[in-house]
Amino acid sequence: MLNALRWFCLVLVLVVVSPVGAQETPAPLLDLVVRLPAPSGELSRDLSYVDMATIRAAHPNLDLLDPKGPAAAYVAGSSALADLFQADMNGMQQAIGIRFADIDRVLTYGTPPGFITILQGTFDGGAVRAALDALGFVTDSPDPAYTRFCNPEGCDHAADVSFKTRNLANPFGGQLGRYEAIALFDRPEPGMDILMSSPAYRLLEATAARFAAAEVSDSDPSLLQTVSALQSVAGDQALAAALIVPTNAVGENTVRDTALPPYEALAIGAYTAAEGTGHAEVALIYADGAQVEAVPPAVAARLDQPSAFARGKTYKALFEERGVTVSDFRYQPLEDGWGALMVTLTTEGRVNFGYALLIRLLMARDLGWLAP
Repeated sequence: MLNALRWFCLVLVLVVVSPVGAQETPAPLLDLVVRLPAPSGELSRDLSYVDMATIRAAHPNLDLLDPKGPAAAYVAGSSALADLFQADMNGMQQAIGIRFADIDRVLTYGTPPGFITILQGTFDGGAVRAALDALGFVTDSPDPAYTRFCNPEGCDHAADVSFKTRNLANPFGGQLGRYEAIALFDRPEPGMDILMSSPAYRLLEATAARFAAAEVSDSDPSLLQTVSALQSVAGDQALAAALIVPTNAVGENTVRDTALPPYEALAIGAYTAAEGTGHAEVALIYADGAQVEAVPPAVAARLDQPSAFARGKTYKALFEERGVTVSDFRYQPLEDGWGALMVTLTTEGRVNFGYALLIRLLMARDLGWLAP
């Protein structure tokens, strides 16, 4: 489960969910996020998410397994999908009892060593149990809502590495020969089964307990507000993917101005759009919305500053040369006094290339025009 994106700590979240008081629409990311433990200690707020069911429905001809094809614009930011792509797809069903096509959503939360991967979809629970049993996992059920699978040496050995048990078909740490702690939730509703895995046994236990509970509280307010902010512009488009990383990952404030106050989270959302087009949103999330009401014009002016990624060209030129239009800098009020600075990116001729470009800039630590 090693991926460089997990070492970031800024919030890049791709979401399309219903804000409180808005029309009811499917909110699969929100349903997962409210079940996540609040960040503490080694557990960071890093999050990546891809809704493959939504992408398949919007773009039935896209090959999600082609990391160099158009679908890469949606999945490039997912560390969990990177692990799946590196796994032996032909052997995955035998190894863990599921096929890639069975997975509807993928979420990874936290950074090594404290991270968890959650798969949601329609799984054959019997096949999963049989496959993991054949690999040598020890099975028990600490809660009737789910089945737990552990290292035969004990659940607290979930992070142990052994190249004698290396299995490339097992995306749950198989490349390192791990028996990561795993929890399986069999649910009656189609597409709602959950398979989660982590080398951090206590994190898996805490997360599984929250998924098993009828109600949960103390969810991370910045994540929930981020979901609300991006849903406020979604319209009839749907969530495609999500990513969360550290605020210092945007890079240096090369503008040297103080126009942008520090924010709680930075979110980037890519939405399903017509074939050959793209729609992405950037959202800077503030606990005190009044801090950002007058900021949009100043941030728009920052696009005239040079980008290191483009070797001295301005950010504006960088986007324009790649067919990405950056527009509509605006303030979005949220509930409980929170607020967001929103920026829209659109693309013609390439599927969500604006979102993919933002991820490249993030990995290059060259999003200085969004730095506080």
